[in-house]
Amino acid sequence: MHEFTLTDQGTALVDAYRPRTADLSALGGKAGGTIVSGVVQEIDVATGDVVVEWDSLDHVPVTETKDEFSGGTPQNPFDYFHINSIAVAPDGNLLVSSRHTWTVYKIGRHDGKIIWRLGGKKSDFTFGPGAKFEWQHHARAHGTDLLTVFDNASSPPEEAQSRGLILRLDTQNMHATLVRAFTHPAGGLLAGNQGSMQLLPGNRAFVGWGAQPFFREFDADGSVLLNGHLPVGDQSYRAFTADWTGHPTDKPAIAVTANPARGVAAYVSWNGATEVASWRVHAGKRESSLDVVAALPRSRFETVIPANSTGPYFAVTAHDSCGRLIGQSAIVRSNPAAAPATSSVGR
Repeated sequence: MHEFTLTDQGTALVDAYRPRTADLSALGGKAGGTIVSGVVQEIDVATGDVVVEWDSLDHVPVTETKDEFSGGTPQNPFDYFHINSIAVAPDGNLLVSSRHTWTVYKIGRHDGKIIWRLGGKKSDFTFGPGAKFEWQHHARAHGTDLLTVFDNASSPPEEAQSRGLILRLDTQNMHATLVRAFTHPAGGLLAGNQGSMQLLPGNRAFVGWGAQPFFREFDADGSVLLNGHLPVGDQSYRAFTADWTGHPTDKPAIAVTANPARGVAAYVSWNGATEVASWRVHAGKRESSLDVVAALPRSRFETVIPANSTGPYFAVTAHDSCGRLIGQSAIVRSNPAAAPATSSVGR
């Protein structure tokens, strides 16, 4: 439901929810009540075989939950654990986040034993000022002593706002220290669920507020580099920034119309292309003989380029930041005094 992580060992880590019978009398339920446990499966990608499986109920009692008890029946099982992230620790073991116990567990990858608990009722760590979290998501290790987590602190609210956290873990003295917290300036922004915290090179951070449709990139000093939000009603479970290059399989599009000042105006675009830095308009009296008649840097999605030419044949070429040719439109025939001539390719 929440996690799919590929490992360097050719495996995938996925989570699952499993109905199980448990003694819920300590929570006010039945001795033979029904819960859903949090399951980790490590699957060999090539074969589909499950090579590791871990079930929370075999290691974490239901009394560790911080969620208010309800249900406990086959029709309405109690979600005491609510697993929501799995990651590989630097030593090869696993980090498992449980939203409903407010705990990040480090577990032995092969024996399933809990090595330590960070947070919750039975934390093995003490916490410095501002380092505690509640209802958290997206726990990730960075090197041997840093851990990032999105602190929802909501549903119900435990703090004034949700935060992206960088924590330093001293595993000798078992103490967690807050390195930095990233918050949204819209005061009191609480994400009732979902959310993510991505650590970037240079100690920059990219935070997504989950159920709240906001995302932000922060510099190492906390200053804002990027601020954005999704349309009203939309959510993003996790938000990331990454280098990505788009190479459309179609050609650039060109539409040519009369320019009242002189010549023509060429409207050019290439949907999905991320490397276009500039455009060149080519024109001529014959399709076989086109010369460059205008050029401009790319501007927004569609660039309008005035060209002092009547063609009647036109084409456009796309170029990257080094001036290299990376795409060419179809050749269109235009009568500038009439309706615009367009190439439907790529539009």
